Amino acid sequence: MNMGSGVSAGASRRDAIHAIDIEIEIWSERIRARRSDRNNRLPISTIPVELLSYIFSLVQRKYRYESRDSLGWIVVTYVCQRWRGLALGNPLLWVYIPFQCPDWVPEMTRRSKSAALKIELNSTSFARSRVSGVREFLGVHICRIQKIKFNFPTSRKVTLQGLFQHLPPHSARSLENINLQYAPQGPNTMTVIDRLLADPSPLRRLKIYGPVDWSSKVLTSLTHFVLHYDDSVTNGSPPTYPQFFDALTHMPALQMLELYDVPLPSEELASKFPVVHLSQLKRINLIGSAQTVSNILRHISFPESTRFQLTLDVSMASDVALISELFRGISPSTKAVIKLPLARSLRLTVEDDLACITAWSYFSNDSLGFSAWSFPDADDFFLRLSFPCLLESSTPDRDKVMSQAILEVCSAMPFQNLLALSVISEEDLAWIDAESLAKAFGRQPELHSAHVEGPVLSEFLRFMAGGIGDLPHAPDTFPSLRRLSIYAGIFKKGCLSAGVLQDMLRHRKEFGMELEQVHFRCCTYLRAKDVKDMGEHVRKVTWDEVDDDSESSSLSEEDGSGGVSE
Repeated sequence: MNMGSGVSAGASRRDAIHAIDIEIEIWSERIRARRSDRNNRLPISTIPVELLSYIFSLVQRKYRYESRDSLGWIVVTYVCQRWRGLALGNPLLWVYIPFQCPDWVPEMTRRSKSAALKIELNSTSFARSRVSGVREFLGVHICRIQKIKFNFPTSRKVTLQGLFQHLPPHSARSLENINLQYAPQGPNTMTVIDRLLADPSPLRRLKIYGPVDWSSKVLTSLTHFVLHYDDSVTNGSPPTYPQFFDALTHMPALQMLELYDVPLPSEELASKFPVVHLSQLKRINLIGSAQTVSNILRHISFPESTRFQLTLDVSMASDVALISELFRGISPSTKAVIKLPLARSLRLTVEDDLACITAWSYFSNDSLGFSAWSFPDADDFFLRLSFPCLLESSTPDRDKVMSQAILEVCSAMPFQNLLALSVISEEDLAWIDAESLAKAFGRQPELHSAHVEGPVLSEFLRFMAGGIGDLPHAPDTFPSLRRLSIYAGIFKKGCLSAGVLQDMLRHRKEFGMELEQVHFRCCTYLRAKDVKDMGEHVRKVTWDEVDDDSESSSLSEEDGSGGVSE
């Protein structure tokens, strides 16, 4: 009797627990449903599908920019069921196939459905994925691949031909973009690519480290062509100008052309070469010797709206006259006229065994804080000239030749009214004085901001003063100047007296040309009293209070605040 009662009681407890479990499950389902109903009413759930997809793509782009091997962007798709469903239903989010994460390759391929694929192969890819696996993937999906990027050292045994040779000819029906960055190449690189492309070729963008076959059909369909000539690759011979210009003639759709140190002959071209018309060109980026870049620009024509980025190496004195002719649009041997944009910001730098002149076509003072670096993006210039060989010269008249070359090129630069000027000198070039600076840059009536650093400071201030001194008329140089930045100035006897700068600031204020701000950084022998006195003639003076131990430290404390005077 007692045993039967115990069994009955145990069954009753189990039934009760089971009933409770069923009730919990029912209520849990109701809670999930209500929570989902609540979430659907939140503002985050009302974001339009198009905008949410765009947000996903921006997050993905950010992660890929910071670390191309990271898939961390996927976590944003787990915020809620709606986001998850939207992400999984958007094939374009999954087209970057991550060979660095082999386990994800099948899943990404499945989620991309039939969308065009983009693959990148680097050292990490081949460290974690077998080459045979990559070949197998290419064999199955080559017809869907839109972009291929190879980025690994040339010493690796993985070759372009080894990856592509098993693929059927003309099987890359969707391949629009090939980026062979540091890829192992040889004389047959263009042949391998040509064999793979469909006919007509879908290829529009090609970035390659040379040499290249300039007669290849691969080039004819391009809209974007970037060539870095690699000196470490010995295969292939340098191109001739007939080969080069003939190749450009067969690239009528070209919109962007970037050439880095292509070893074209350095002698001046005769007039027998016809001008190549690139009517679709929107951007041109040329890096090389002054003679080579000049030869190219004299024999091609393009719309006036084309954006420039030119980097020329001035290796001999004769290059200076060549550049001067080029900037002035003088082309005696051809009918092409070079119309460079006007510079609005200019920087002259002489430091670390390199002299460099950099020009930008804009200057936005509203979006940039005023300091030693308040210039446009360093990589967004349209013209850069470097003088490595002239600066390294050890001849007795080296300083004179160097200074004259720099100033002659400055005077020939394509500018009329600068908004910003920066002059940086690590060493003292005796032949650059106030008079030569005036000849090189002129009075610059619209100049708003100036930055100067190093030994050239003294002559630059004389140039600013215009040699007027205390004469009863307004300064002629930089009448619109409002901001002046001085870096690493030495304000001591024998170099530059702070009183000279103070007199110039006072003189400008008397004639309604008061500066809004003067900024001192890393200046030595500059005292708090000097800064305070200058503040009487400038609306704002900022100073980092760096001083030299040889001056009396007590002077730097007499003002109390010392660092900022208004």
